Amino acid sequence: MSQTLIISDDASLTELLCLNFPIYLGTDVVTKKTFKESQILIEHHPGIHLMVCHDVTGSEATAALLVKFNAENKKKSALIIIGQNTKVAASETIAIVPTKDLRPILQTAAKFLKVTPKKMIEQEVPDFYPISISFCLNIKK
Repeated sequence: MSQTLIISDDASLTELLCLNFPIYLGTDVVTKKTFKESQILIEHHPGIHLMVCHDVTGSEATAALLVKFNAENKKKSALIIIGQNTKVAASETIAIVPTKDLRPILQTAAKFLKVTPKKMIEQEVPDFYPISISFCLNIKK
């Protein structure tokens, strides 16, 4: 099973991605709030296939730090950057999604993880899927 790292300080988006990525993409998800928190995990866990982050987290230029770190350490993980304020250019392994909408993030992640619509349909999804109460509390009217 693939591994995905989400670096985000947006609780609502993180919960949404953590709920949907395993269901639709069949990927395990690990979350961190900042690049600094994720750095040790990235260094010592070579099996991360995909990283998802905001262009900026708090005052940290998360995307730029992550791209620089991956280049310096020869990491080959794909990267999805959420936001429009990044100075990072899109490439074969870097995609920029300008919005926090779930659909384009899932579509881009599926492309990087090589999950086709057919594979998504074939995913075994239980009749009921547990969600945390915190997810419900973050839903805005």
